[in-house]
Amino acid sequence: MARPLRVDVAEAWYHVMNRGHRGEALFLNDADRRRFLGAVAELPERFALELHALVLMDNQRRSKESDGTGGWSGMGAGPETP
Repeated sequence: MARPLRVDVAEAWYHVMNRGHRGEALFLNDADRRRFLGAVAELPERFALELHALVLMDNQRRSKESDGTGGWSGMGAGPETP
């Protein structure tokens, strides 16, 4: 059974995270981190979002992001709930 669609709320804040499979590293070295940060730097302009915080760990990354257009449904994230 497919999961329900995410609620799309304009100007909502989102807690976005990615983890390595089975706790494996997402970033193998500082060059990987710099490459990832370069891609993240393009997100605000490319997707009209605001990046408020970003944390990179060896096996995961987390961020706080917001979007004033309510266009997150196709981006793979859901609104943060209290």
